[in-house]
Amino acid sequence: DDNAAGHELLSSARSLAFNVAQMLQAAQPIVDRTGDVDAADVATATADVDTSLNDVLLAAKNVRPGYKELAEAIAGVEASVSELDSAVIDADVGILEAPANKSLATCLSAIGPLAKALATDVLNMAKGIRQPVQMGKSALEAAAHLSAVVDEAKAAAALHTEPVSQLQPVLTAANALRDVMLAIQAGAAVQEVSAKAKAASEAIVAMLKEMKGGGGAAATTPDYVLITSSYDNTMRFWDVTTARALRSIPTPDSQVNRLAVTPDGTRVVAAANPHVRMYDIEVGKAASASPVATFDAHAGNVCAVGFAASGAWMYTAGEDAALNIWDVRAPPRVQRRYECAAAINTAALHPNQAEVVAGDDAGNVRIFDLTANQCSRELVPAGEVAVRALDVAPDGTRLVVCNSQGECFVWRLGDGEMGEPRPVQRFAATNSGAYVLRVRYSPDASALVTCGADHLAKLWTVRDDGVYFDKQLGGHERWVWDATFSDDNAFVLTCSSDTTVRLWQRHDGDTARTYFGHQRPVVACAFASRRTAK
Repeated sequence: DDNAAGHELLSSARSLAFNVAQMLQAAQPIVDRTGDVDAADVATATADVDTSLNDVLLAAKNVRPGYKELAEAIAGVEASVSELDSAVIDADVGILEAPANKSLATCLSAIGPLAKALATDVLNMAKGIRQPVQMGKSALEAAAHLSAVVDEAKAAAALHTEPVSQLQPVLTAANALRDVMLAIQAGAAVQEVSAKAKAASEAIVAMLKEMKGGGGAAATTPDYVLITSSYDNTMRFWDVTTARALRSIPTPDSQVNRLAVTPDGTRVVAAANPHVRMYDIEVGKAASASPVATFDAHAGNVCAVGFAASGAWMYTAGEDAALNIWDVRAPPRVQRRYECAAAINTAALHPNQAEVVAGDDAGNVRIFDLTANQCSRELVPAGEVAVRALDVAPDGTRLVVCNSQGECFVWRLGDGEMGEPRPVQRFAATNSGAYVLRVRYSPDASALVTCGADHLAKLWTVRDDGVYFDKQLGGHERWVWDATFSDDNAFVLTCSSDTTVRLWQRHDGDTARTYFGHQRPVVACAFASRRTAK
């Protein structure tokens, strides 16, 4: 139409198409199995779709009846797409755990993206964005792909003795989708295609619920969970074995610089700028994104955090040059505060539970005696070169300190209480003098891991006579910010500015898992175990 009402309807329809695309994009990570969805983004996108849909219906009232029918048909298809997205998101937790074998699970998980692509094609056709001929070609390609997936699922079920009944919801959904394709190819009216698309979406919802098991039973928290934080202002929780994102917590006011897990493995503390917050480590619909406690006393980035073995207190340190000792029992409060002359970049607790070691931007390492309530010793490894990372061996025999020129310094400590530290070794940990960003001892004190600005993590063997290079963990493409060992000493976890997290086998240095989902540099990572935590 060339009248004003027609133009208004066209404009509203285009707005609707854009908002639908935004909504689908918000849900895409879940559908592609590459991560989880930010609930706020999905909610905003859905609200925009609702608003623009109302605009379309309102505009349709001012033009001839045919347009109104078209608008109502668009609404029907849109509801199908929205319902499908919601179903896929709801089924994220546990969707691949119901089928016992991986090949069948992979086939089943492929149905969701295919179904959504077809529903989107139907929506585009209804809006006139794509011509029926193009739609027919797309539908034929999708039909062939979908048929292959269903055949693979059947073969996987037969080969691995999976109950064939598990495939019934898949076959029902596949048949419903084929009905949509046939209607498109036959040039059926938009209203008929819309009705079939809605029926297909309902079949897919039923399929996803069946795959999830028990109509959506609550997920349980695995024994081992990985936790990561990124400059995309999210914390993510991962299943160690499947590399699947279990949940995400937004941190909108700041990135999280460091993570520490409570000794019982049930909570994680996130050190940010300037807030420090504690969260429950839980997954499933009952999990809360709200902190269970907040620790506010710093005036800048908090760069170090850790717990006493009892879990009754923790330490934090940051760019405001302060080291705080906290009573974590409610209400949280600062028990002691120690001031340094420069920003603190790193800190660690001695196994004797009575001393905290802190390294600062001016090149100093200070040992704070909590019993005497004072700084008892000061070490200067390399003049004014900033200290970037340090750690105390779990057996209390050594202190390792690394700086911004890629050097590591080892001191031998006295038995029991620290005694007078004695320097025993100095070595280069990074290539070309790049920053060392993190250093950690293994739980059994037999190894070190370092990582830095040279895009590498390195493993080192610790012996009585010194620290020796073992192997290089190469695979990250940008700075490696954090690294830690699993509590059984068998694996190393690293995270990088390349947005990935990697789990490495310590014995051969091979990558066991890669975790995708963060959108910006990942700067902190931690293992959480129900039995022990590192």
